[in-house]
Amino acid sequence: MGFQVGDAVEVTAEDVAQGGWCVARPAGFPVVFVRHALPGERVVARVTEVTSRFARADAVQILRPSADRVPPPCPNARPGACGGCDWQHASLPAQRALKAAVIGQQLRRLAGVDREVTVEPLPGDEAAGGPAAHPAITARGGEPGLGWRTRVQFAVRDDGVAGLRAHRSHEVVDVGDCLIAHPRIRDLGIPRRDWPGVAAVEAIVGSGPGAERAVIITPAGRSEYKEGMTTVPAESVLRRAGRRLSPVRGRGYLSQRAAGREWRVSAAAFWQVHPAARSRPPTR
Repeated sequence: MGFQVGDAVEVTAEDVAQGGWCVARPAGFPVVFVRHALPGERVVARVTEVTSRFARADAVQILRPSADRVPPPCPNARPGACGGCDWQHASLPAQRALKAAVIGQQLRRLAGVDREVTVEPLPGDEAAGGPAAHPAITARGGEPGLGWRTRVQFAVRDDGVAGLRAHRSHEVVDVGDCLIAHPRIRDLGIPRRDWPGVAAVEAIVGSGPGAERAVIITPAGRSEYKEGMTTVPAESVLRRAGRRLSPVRGRGYLSQRAAGREWRVSAAAFWQVHPAARSRPPTR
């Protein structure tokens, strides 16, 4: 006996798994990986995918909530909406504990190493104390755990709406705003602008003086997208063609500050996306 997509099944979430899943093992059925649940919760899960060995599902009704459950601050952190945030329905201490459990599982499974793992909060992400708990919180927008992501890539629908993809899907969700994006990125209003002829828009904010911003626009197909390139209120606007970036306005790099020095980093290059991770000393 197995599941079919669309089935609703009542299960108990047990272990946490990589990728925002909890594992449920209903008697007589395949294992079910459930999103939007927390370990120990009894939920009604709607099956979204079935394979030969397991099923995937979304928790659509919480029958017995965990003490760690909180209302997600973002209205798009729910089944069928944005797939970007795995654990907004958990308190910040619970989120760190869940991530530590996943790392511990991987160490045991892949390396045969059994050790306790602790995930520490970065400055500005403390769960208690309110917006005044740390200057980094106020600088990023006022609420712990939000406003930290300094690079966000938006996909663009055929109708020109920029949004974020649903979980395990190419569907682009019109989010209107992204609460984990850095305030300097949110101020650009990318999801509220029209992007005809564009496939993707990426926004990055630096950490040097002035926290300058760059926007990378990827035209759709062979489109030579021009409209809007000069009206985006970023310090730099670049056009992507394959691996090549061509500045339309401004320059192709951002100033980033770390380890007491200022660095020039290509707008396309990897840099720590959490502002407080850039100068965080290693913990032994």
